[in-house]
Amino acid sequence: PMAGSTTSLVSRGAGYVERVNASAIAKLAIALGVGRTHPSDKLDLSAGVELQVEPGDHVQQGDVWAVVHHNRDIPPHLLESAEAAITITQDQTRVLPRITRIMLN
Repeated sequence: PMAGSTTSLVSRGAGYVERVNASAIAKLAIALGVGRTHPSDKLDLSAGVELQVEPGDHVQQGDVWAVVHHNRDIPPHLLESAEAAITITQDQTRVLPRITRIMLN
């Protein structure tokens, strides 16, 4: 399924992505129907947040760093939190590997 609307989140500054606050993004996604807060909540399978960057990436001011796919209006306070969810630094940060160890039997 495809959502009826998209909203781009843009970088407010230039530099290197240090982190993205997953909690702010998750709260936005749940409000748009991606997840449930109660068992009776209806899921929207076309809604979601598509991250365009990851830690260590360089961004310019105005670059799109995430695209929100939605059919519901985005609550203003959650949009504001999501827009502020990216931390940008001027120093290229050391990015830790996602896999730190492989365990075999």
